[in-house]
Amino acid sequence: MIDFPKIGDKVRLRKDIYEPADEYAPAGYIAKKVDVLIVRKVNQEREHWSVQVSHESVTNNSFGVDLQEIEVSL
Repeated sequence: MIDFPKIGDKVRLRKDIYEPADEYAPAGYIAKKVDVLIVRKVNQEREHWSVQVSHESVTNNSFGVDLQEIEVSL
């Protein structure tokens, strides 16, 4: 059984996440490896996008990451 992080945990990315441009937004980094992110939602039913995170100052939006893409921070 996978040990999921809890809501409110601080995590770091194992790699930068870069989003290419689309019709709604220009290309750019969503988050960088050095960023501290907060776990906002955990979904144990799905394997691929199982954890929703955001930067600490962002409370109205989040993005999904695989468990393999994050590590528990401070």
